Amino acid sequence: MKGFFAISAKERFTVFGEDLILGLGEQSERDSLLLRVTDEGRSLSTVVYFLGFVEHTTGRHPVLDSKKLEIFSKDGIEKAKNILLARIRTEAEKGTVLDLPDPMNIVFRWRDWAGKDEVTIKLNSYLNTSEGLLKLMKAFSSEIKSVGGDDTEIVRIRTEIRLKYLQEFFDVPALKQKVAQLKNSQDIKLSDDEINLINGFLSGESLDF
Repeated sequence: MKGFFAISAKERFTVFGEDLILGLGEQSERDSLLLRVTDEGRSLSTVVYFLGFVEHTTGRHPVLDSKKLEIFSKDGIEKAKNILLARIRTEAEKGTVLDLPDPMNIVFRWRDWAGKDEVTIKLNSYLNTSEGLLKLMKAFSSEIKSVGGDDTEIVRIRTEIRLKYLQEFFDVPALKQKVAQLKNSQDIKLSDDEINLINGFLSGESLDF
């Protein structure tokens, strides 16, 4: 089993959060804590992740289900979702939602909670400028690490677009035309990494999972 500090920060938060809420006696107390965390938590990415974890495990948690324990009430979860939706929409209106850590987690929880149409309209607004399109490409990409023969040394790091994610919200052939225009645009200076990312997307070297 991985040590506590060998796992990711979000995994640590989930472990800590679960231990914390199970230490509270009444469901109403846990609901109050959930609403406070979703309203006041400084890292929107982390609290969105945590609420997604709560939703996913409700009714499917082997330990909690065996104890017939509902961590939060359905009403508490709905109120927390509404708080986070308001925070996500505020970031979207400011044009900063894709600047947040782990933007894809936020985008897909936003889709789950508000509906695909709302998210699609907002994301497609990024296509109107070179800067917005480049930000979109980076947000829908993942870093892939290749290791050496002994599985310990990283020998190559590359970044590729998550095609399956893009297909959820965009007409990909039309998007490729815009990305090709971005590549040749004089409005923005692209770094070598950005050019490689764009070239990979245009040539079909994208992740399809």
